[in-house]
Amino acid sequence: MESQPGSLSLGGAGEAGGSDRGRAADPLSPLCVRSLWPQVGTAWGQTQTLYRDIQIALALATIRRGGYSSRHHHRFAANGFLVTLGQLLVISYLPGGQIRRILVPGDDLYTIPAGVDHRFFAIAATTVAELYYAVPGFTVSPDDIVRRDSNGVCAGDVHDFRG
Repeated sequence: MESQPGSLSLGGAGEAGGSDRGRAADPLSPLCVRSLWPQVGTAWGQTQTLYRDIQIALALATIRRGGYSSRHHHRFAANGFLVTLGQLLVISYLPGGQIRRILVPGDDLYTIPAGVDHRFFAIAATTVAELYYAVPGFTVSPDDIVRRDSNGVCAGDVHDFRG
């Protein structure tokens, strides 16, 4: 099986230099996940896509304390958050007002439905897995995002962030 964008490379012997991208992984070697996509830096930290196909995408984001995303929504994909380190405030913007949810390691996957404006704010330095999954009849695409404003870093704490 060849590695290709949209799949993970399961590392093993011979992968230290990254020259074996097209070779099948040794199923008996220690599991070492290497993404085929580069890390992308932002004002709030960085993100790296670990897996993507037409139905789902998985990214890992590291967010500095006070970092926040733009207010945005995904037209055809739900956006799930699973915090592995730190504390992340996720704000959803609904017609009746905001819903604010603080996520910590051990919480269940928290999902924002497609089409719902939202943003995140890192209360502490945070690592979060983001899962995107397409609504029926559509596919996951990096072009699916509609931004309302920009991202950044807030020098204060969560009480200073108005979102």
